[in-house]
Amino acid sequence: MASNVAPSEGKSPRPGAELALWLLPVVVMAAAALTVRAALVKSSGPSEPPPGQWKAEHLRPEHWGLPTLPGAYDFHSLEGPPPNGSAAYRLRSGTAASAARFYRRHLVAAGWKIVQELEQVYPLPEGAPGPTGKGQSPGRRLIAVDRAGDRLLIANFVTRPDPTAALDVALGISRLSESPFRNSSRLFPQTDSRPECR
Repeated sequence: MASNVAPSEGKSPRPGAELALWLLPVVVMAAAALTVRAALVKSSGPSEPPPGQWKAEHLRPEHWGLPTLPGAYDFHSLEGPPPNGSAAYRLRSGTAASAARFYRRHLVAAGWKIVQELEQVYPLPEGAPGPTGKGQSPGRRLIAVDRAGDRLLIANFVTRPDPTAALDVALGISRLSESPFRNSSRLFPQTDSRPECR
């Protein structure tokens, strides 16, 4: 697994705990939306974590067949029974809109269907003022399904009010057939009129 570990160079000058604090609201929101339940896992192969066990790693999104934006650093991940997992990283430049555009383009090319993309306001850790000064930060959420691969992706792109990083990216993936989002056309009426989101 050493090849999947993020290199130490270019690491954030802040402690790793600070990243976890920033990403906590994003990961909690993604986990709640994904409703990943280990009890639903019927079997596990020898290379899979035991049911209910998630491993904290530094895996890149490519581990789940997802792309990574150029310039990404400070990778963190949780790996559960396949295909469940989450990956998070930071960018020193860029916007939530440009990150969403990057993922939309790559996902559609890979056969995913974008079922929702919306502007979001994310809560920040206590004491963090945020760009609005109200403990909140703007961003975008993109939800996509890969019916052929039985996968659901919830991607969050959160603007950071921090001179060391411009954006946090958090990707959560789960089994679509075990998710309440499996009926995406009913749960996610099209809310974005852009042709590329249809």
